[in-house]
Amino acid sequence: MTTPSDGAGGSATQQFCSSDAPASTCAAARHVATADDLAAEIGKLPWQGVSISHTGALSIGDDLVADADISMDASAIPGKQADATMQLGAPLFRDYAFPKWSGPGVVEGVSCAELGPHPVRKGDTCAKITIAKGATFRLRAVVEDMHPSAPTYWPFVEFERACSVSCGADETRCGASQTCFTKGFAACAYCEGQAMEVCACRKECSTLADGEACYVDKSPDQEESGSCRRGTCVTP
Repeated sequence: MTTPSDGAGGSATQQFCSSDAPASTCAAARHVATADDLAAEIGKLPWQGVSISHTGALSIGDDLVADADISMDASAIPGKQADATMQLGAPLFRDYAFPKWSGPGVVEGVSCAELGPHPVRKGDTCAKITIAKGATFRLRAVVEDMHPSAPTYWPFVEFERACSVSCGADETRCGASQTCFTKGFAACAYCEGQAMEVCACRKECSTLADGEACYVDKSPDQEESGSCRRGTCVTP
């Protein structure tokens, strides 16, 4: 991928979207048939910190194929427990993956059987997840900063589409993880891992022109406005 030009102007001709060619680097899928199998796969995942006010390239697990219908309660998620001292909530499922805030229903064959608490801004959490036989999916484990909620930090095990699934028209494929991210801010922030101020001046596959308005989330509940200058959002 290219990086913003150091020259003057809005860098509008810079292209950042990668091709959505079929993924050639997908690992061989593993198979799961029980809640214990699913818990074992979750136990292999790193817990990644995420927030709408921080950027960072996100990793994802390999494809998993359900060999039978699977049902699992969030209380059986391994590796994280509620901790009032650390303001950490009990782990929950999401049947969609950060930063897809549009809500559930993204991964075919994965359903929220029982809604959980609602610390998230959009979409729902799941206290119980069901997976249909034959479904192919990937998992990510995150701890999301939900300031100013209490608890502040919420662990989520979330579901993403299979590695080889084609991206939508508004998405681009992240080569590092073979994950589809929405063009613009999301791809910049969570695939490239660029600074928040850089991603705030990204629109689809190019940068905003100098002087165009931009907005930076300084925290999950604090936004500052500014203007783009050479591909970076400059705030007061």
